Amino acid sequence: MILGTLVTNIRNNQILARMKDPVYTEKIEFFLLEFMNSATKKSGLVYKDLYKYIYTFDEDNYYVLITSLLFNEIKGFSILTHLINSKGGDPLDLLIFIDNIIYEDNIVYPDLNLIFNMDSQEEKIYKMMMKNKELEMRRKQKEIIKNKSKGGNGSKLDLNKLNINSKLSINNDLTSKPTINNTYIRNDLPVDFKPKDKKRRFETSTSPIFICFKEKIKCVINQENKIKLMEVMGEMTLNIKEEDFNNLEIKLKGNYEDCKFSPKLNKKDTNCGIIKSEKGFSLNKNIALLKWRGCVDGGKGDGSKVEKGGSSKVNANGKPSLSNPHSNSNPYLSNTPPLEFTIWPSEIKLNTFQFTLEIIPNLDLENLLISIPKRKLREIKFENENEDNLEWKIDSISKGDSDSLEFQCKCEDPSDIFPIEIYFTSPGCYREIGIASIKMNGEDLKEKTDIKKMREVDEFTLESE
Repeated sequence: MILGTLVTNIRNNQILARMKDPVYTEKIEFFLLEFMNSATKKSGLVYKDLYKYIYTFDEDNYYVLITSLLFNEIKGFSILTHLINSKGGDPLDLLIFIDNIIYEDNIVYPDLNLIFNMDSQEEKIYKMMMKNKELEMRRKQKEIIKNKSKGGNGSKLDLNKLNINSKLSINNDLTSKPTINNTYIRNDLPVDFKPKDKKRRFETSTSPIFICFKEKIKCVINQENKIKLMEVMGEMTLNIKEEDFNNLEIKLKGNYEDCKFSPKLNKKDTNCGIIKSEKGFSLNKNIALLKWRGCVDGGKGDGSKVEKGGSSKVNANGKPSLSNPHSNSNPYLSNTPPLEFTIWPSEIKLNTFQFTLEIIPNLDLENLLISIPKRKLREIKFENENEDNLEWKIDSISKGDSDSLEFQCKCEDPSDIFPIEIYFTSPGCYREIGIASIKMNGEDLKEKTDIKKMREVDEFTLESE
């Protein structure tokens, strides 16, 4: 009969033991010490007065059977061979196998590894069902995007009511994951959209004359919402759709003196804030007429703000520098980021964190997408995720409002959720610039002109430090 089993690692001295009858720990230590002092080979037998050890060695581990003197040795080595082949690298697997040896009359399962790795029938059905559901959602989402591009807008409500809610309810029932309100899920975003996708918006208008002031934002902040780098690159574009208006004249107002104008424009006119073309403007093209650039360097430490493209400088007290007469007395960049974050991790179990993410915008924001990398995260409980990221989507949020999100995951350190990437658009511009008049041959064309001001993120990163 088998009295017990021992598995010991000679490198780290870890021990796994199981005895047929209850014994004290001191007795198990006695068996182990006696065996280690008696074993002279990597495989063999050690006889004692009332019992014997049948043992073998594999990958730094001794596998030992303690048996009666009359126990069949060939059978003992066969059991040890099955034990080594079926261990699967998990001590729990070893215990299950050993228990079957000791308490089940030496029943050996040659395919024990296969049994451990098998999915239950219910798990397979669930995975198939969720996969089909995901494919169906992707198909319907593509249809909605296609319909919206053709002018259809009735399908979006159906998706919000039927598809997303049904998906959330299924996930809640089967996986008990926390949900996100469906207002956070934008259906007009591509399925594979990521915040770093560049130039994804191209502004258009149905008006015969379209003028767009657009600023692209590059920003890096830390957890304390301190700006490490913020850069704004702006431009004014003109798009004329009808030939009757290609000789128009635009008069600017506001802070345009330090902007760079297109070399195709007359410099004497641009010095006075007048934009016109002697040869006429091209049709059906977004023509860049002037550009500007500004930045806030968080590394300076003095709070100074710099405007480039003429380089006007504004001191930390908000007064214009005397070195440039065109410096703006109302500096268009501030030391506060467009969006502020509060990230609150709570370690609810060992290496398991509950994260609360709160946002407060300093601008009116639209199309907000916050993307958290999940390459270092495990066992994530979160509703809206793709292959690489956890995504929080908000259609619009007003300046000064707040919103929050919670999710749970396993990670080594809370900093594993960084860097977080952010994308948004926002109405208006930092720079105070506008149109005083649009005329052609004395005729006022403002009623036929669509003027738009907006900001868009080019790169916005939230870093841990």
